[in-house]
Amino acid sequence: MLTFTPNQNLPITSDLDAFEAEIGYKLPRDYRTFLLKFNTDWPEYPETDDDDLSLGFEVPQDVQADIGKDSFLFNAFNELTLNPNDYGLLQIYKTTTQDWGHLPELLPFARTAGGTHIFICLAGTNIGGIYIASYEYSNKRELGLDLSVEDYCKIAPSFTAFMEILKWSNPFS
Repeated sequence: MLTFTPNQNLPITSDLDAFEAEIGYKLPRDYRTFLLKFNTDWPEYPETDDDDLSLGFEVPQDVQADIGKDSFLFNAFNELTLNPNDYGLLQIYKTTTQDWGHLPELLPFARTAGGTHIFICLAGTNIGGIYIASYEYSNKRELGLDLSVEDYCKIAPSFTAFMEILKWSNPFS
């Protein structure tokens, strides 16, 4: 289980309401609660003698071929910044949708150590699901074809389930 220390600049409900109005989607309840309680980019490092621990997650077997990996090292959660001049969740969302062609119903709430964005779905039948772009996304984007959530790989059914697959481990052992 991960432990978090709350960010000094926690949003309040009206901040989240304004963020949702800006992006045009409601946040899933479990992710919204995380932002209100913690809004942090990284969990606390566990108390241990092992200095080589890394945070990561395994990719479900049914989508490993579509991603080309069986696991990822985790980098950070994207914080909801309260200062509009800070580069945070809203700015990352705008960059991924406007500049990189990701779907507007996919919010990049975190990223892997390699810089791959991890998305939470904000609309449709997969609302709340956690996704990573697949080879299909890359191929369709290069060809200028229309994208859908099905062009991404679902790695967890919800934010809560994603938090449960994040694990500390020593990649050298």
